[in-house]
Amino acid sequence: MKKIVLFTLLVFFSQIYSGIAAAQETARVGLFYSSELRTNAVLLWAEFINQQGMDAYLRNADIPVSYTQAGFRPLNQSLSLVQVGAGSTASETLQSARNAKGLGYKAYLVYREDGTSFPYKVWVEGIEAAVKAAHYPSAFAVHTQSNMLLLNDDTNADVGLLTDGRVPLLLTPRGGVTKVTVSERSARNFEGAFELTVSGGKIAVVNLPGIEQYVFGVVPYEMSDYWPLEALKAQAVAARSYAYVNQNKHRALGFGVCDSPACCQKYDGYNAGFINSKRAVEETVGKLARHNGNVAQLYYHSNSGGYTENSEDVWSASLPYTRATPDPYSVNESLLIHLASRSSTGSQFPAKWVYSFSRQEVEDLLSNAGVNIGTLLEIRSTNQSAGGRHLEILFRGTAGEHTISRAQTRTFFGLPSSLYNIISAQQRVHVLGANGPIKEAFIGEVYAAVPGGAVKAATSSDNVVLSNGSRSRTVSKASSGFAFDGRGWGHGVGMSQWGAYEMAKQGHTYEEILKYYFSGISID
Repeated sequence: MKKIVLFTLLVFFSQIYSGIAAAQETARVGLFYSSELRTNAVLLWAEFINQQGMDAYLRNADIPVSYTQAGFRPLNQSLSLVQVGAGSTASETLQSARNAKGLGYKAYLVYREDGTSFPYKVWVEGIEAAVKAAHYPSAFAVHTQSNMLLLNDDTNADVGLLTDGRVPLLLTPRGGVTKVTVSERSARNFEGAFELTVSGGKIAVVNLPGIEQYVFGVVPYEMSDYWPLEALKAQAVAARSYAYVNQNKHRALGFGVCDSPACCQKYDGYNAGFINSKRAVEETVGKLARHNGNVAQLYYHSNSGGYTENSEDVWSASLPYTRATPDPYSVNESLLIHLASRSSTGSQFPAKWVYSFSRQEVEDLLSNAGVNIGTLLEIRSTNQSAGGRHLEILFRGTAGEHTISRAQTRTFFGLPSSLYNIISAQQRVHVLGANGPIKEAFIGEVYAAVPGGAVKAATSSDNVVLSNGSRSRTVSKASSGFAFDGRGWGHGVGMSQWGAYEMAKQGHTYEEILKYYFSGISID
């Protein structure tokens, strides 16, 4: 009964939501989430290790098996399986499966939602005729449904477990952290329980840590553990507040937030070595940011480049506490010196950076997007936000124009942010005048050399014709390339993490940091 109550409480706490989110105790985190595929059902296999043991639960009832090491994978549909028994409970059916194992079969306890009073089955690997002739006259071959989850712990010397992959299998550790190894990346450690399902032949894993365990799994990965404590504490409150506001973000997939920084927050699990981050979480335990009594959505980014942004200028929603604000901390001279010291090239990234493209490279980007404007002549901004970020960029060419807007002004070029100046690299030509050759750069306007110097030449053409009386040459006014002289990294809304770093270095508290970047909030 204790196990059933525990599972019920986990589900209960994970589903609670109120305006002030005071009741939530457990987070639901979709692990290994793919922002591109928009799902966490991406794993070919997964292994869980907990030295103190793990118990399995299904439909609020415990499965009477325990593991210290458990390997999961979707069922191979070509496996030849024969049913030799069925039961109404896991306990009685497990004993039948163990009896089959004692007869030399590779046996499985199976849970299959088939609408009968006997959802638990005993399946063995083998040929139907041979199994019937040897031990089970009533045996019959089974046609396995798709999306079944297989657990077979050979080191456990027990039977394997097969469950309907549509039904979450809950794996609860008896204590400590669980080491999780998957096919997609290196092993990570997590606190809390796990739910496993199968969809499209791939495993999906949901982690169920306590809310403070979740925050500890975010802070040292969104910042660095060596950063000042007050900056880490600001990050802890931001991460906790974000989790509460977004606890239903991926509800259709069976969890609240995911572990992807491209979608939610970077959640990378438990690491005992992050002592400063652990202290930051403990010293802000339960603290949330609120605006007019409601938990605030505390967006954050790496570096504002000197000015934060209105939320509606980046996304559609206007949040009264995320206003465009001057941010000298993110480009403070001491911070720039620190950033330059981290790079062998002296780069001040992410506060300042320069990206360059040839004209051909930009034309190729346009072509890949299905846009043909002929020879590219100009790139210019036609609309900017209150924070100085580009809301619209115009490409002008010999065959037309094309405009990109909002997030595309950053993503189209693969730039760190949309806060930048556009610098054209112009063609250079030599004009022969009365006093000899004159080197001239075409930067929008054209000048001609005359005996007295240089005068502006009137032209509406995108090309310039040069002549010495006997010969002429046409020179394109098109830029040979473009440089993006930029500042900052990220969307620019809310807290600048490097700005928080600099504020903390200057002696500001985490509350002062958060209230600087978010207007009219309280922390409690």
